[in-house]
Amino acid sequence: MPPRLLLNPASLNLVRPELARLIRQAQTEFDSAVQQDPGAHDLGPCREMLAQADGVLRMIELGDAALLTRELGELLKALPLDNPRAMEAITRAFFVLARYLDYLGGRRQAAPELLLEHINALRGLLGRDALGEASFSQLVILPDRHCPPPAAGGEEVTDALLRRLRHHYQVGLIGVIKGRSDPVHLRLMQRAAERMCRLSGGGAAADFWWLLTGVLEGMVLGQLRSNPARARLLSRADRQFRDFLQKPDTRASARLGDDLRGELLYLVAKCRDGKRIREIQSLCEVVDAAPPDQQLVEERKLLMGTSVDSIDSMVRLLKGDMHRIKDELEQAASATEPRPATLAGVHETLERVAAALREGGLRSSADTLDKQLQKIGAALGGGTELQRQDLVSIADAVVYVETTLSGLARAQGMARGLRAQQQGASGPGVAREALDEARHTLLQSAREAVESVKRDVSSYAESNFDAMVLAPSVAQLHAVRGALQILEHPRAAAVAGQTAQSILDSIANGCTLAGGAFAELLADLLICLEYYLAALENAEDPDPLMLKLADESLGTLGRPSRANC
Repeated sequence: MPPRLLLNPASLNLVRPELARLIRQAQTEFDSAVQQDPGAHDLGPCREMLAQADGVLRMIELGDAALLTRELGELLKALPLDNPRAMEAITRAFFVLARYLDYLGGRRQAAPELLLEHINALRGLLGRDALGEASFSQLVILPDRHCPPPAAGGEEVTDALLRRLRHHYQVGLIGVIKGRSDPVHLRLMQRAAERMCRLSGGGAAADFWWLLTGVLEGMVLGQLRSNPARARLLSRADRQFRDFLQKPDTRASARLGDDLRGELLYLVAKCRDGKRIREIQSLCEVVDAAPPDQQLVEERKLLMGTSVDSIDSMVRLLKGDMHRIKDELEQAASATEPRPATLAGVHETLERVAAALREGGLRSSADTLDKQLQKIGAALGGGTELQRQDLVSIADAVVYVETTLSGLARAQGMARGLRAQQQGASGPGVAREALDEARHTLLQSAREAVESVKRDVSSYAESNFDAMVLAPSVAQLHAVRGALQILEHPRAAAVAGQTAQSILDSIANGCTLAGGAFAELLADLLICLEYYLAALENAEDPDPLMLKLADESLGTLGRPSRANC
């Protein structure tokens, strides 16, 4: 396999001083522009310096940094400077670009994965499609490697089954998109994709589902992190479900496009463990072709140069200083003559902020404040008055630095999603806490019982479908049923009870279905129960259609739908 974007350290070290100068001057031009009337300042010199930097970067074959530089220059040309989102993206890009050159010092490989987020942020503002994670990969895709055929005796493909699997996948996908951390959402998707892989019959027609199960296995095992780009990739499966349902005549001839194959295979290549992952990597001859997510987390810390916690603290403290400065400037502007004590306070705070910005690597922003410090220092030292326009200029610089801090925080990946905790009114503290603890314990016990039944079903399949292996599951399912009845969810309790009864019937009278089909239906029922319990444990409203799908599975087993038990 070819190496990943090899780098010549000697070439980079030779041109790095010139690159640093060009980027620094371009940022200085940009900083000057945002403090003036956007329509009155020419950004041509800034773009020209970025174009020169782009040429140098391409000359030394550093394509990732060159692309970031080009996208930055085009955004400066296309969007007005009063666009807040553009301002933040540009600030982040300048900061990361300068740090990246230092980060690469002495290294023999580039790390384009660290720049991809920032490149796509600029492309999004330009109305362009985001680049996939495999865009800079040199992964070799062997054209004759396809999904192995499934074992003989697979289940019948019906529209009802396909709709059920599609809804399982959709429910899991919605949970992932909303940032819900419970792994049951990923397991719903994984199970649906595995079933589709078998239903597709193996070979090239099943490649999408085969590779998707590898990606989902990596996410379930915690080797792949969820992010917006990956959520978009996972969303493409819904279109595959739709086509499989609506175009039955093309199922056997369906083929996976090279770009999508590359994206899925690249994500599988980032993983290091898992049954399906090892199968794909072995058949496709993929070995350590991409850095794992955990390594990228560490590399991102090295790129930024300062720990996330340190930057987080700095941003919060400096933003507090920014607010105080703005308050003092408002007082000074409203006064007939700014008081020396007020100006001295502003001067002291700005000095502290500028020093912190330099320490955090934002030298250009610190230089911006230095210019304003010179004005205030001259006024204090010479006993002269600051004109209103001077106060406006200082205020503009403060606003610009605030924007820079926001961009820095985002560049550090500190925009942590906040999830509303819908726990209701607090009520009497001790009593409610006791009730919540009891409810949590009950739900955890029920989920452990479901996990135990899942293990029994796996053992059942491995024992050549000996129904007696499932005997311990009956008591576990009745425990789940009891927990759901206590929590006043009778329909879900009925599903658990009827599943237990189906197992009892198969032990006493033999199963009317083939062993493999019976195991699949049990697994469908268990994933529905697992999802329902997880939603209750996380204070979410379960999707009622999941119980309807469970009723359909019970109907296939010959159990009455929505039974009271």
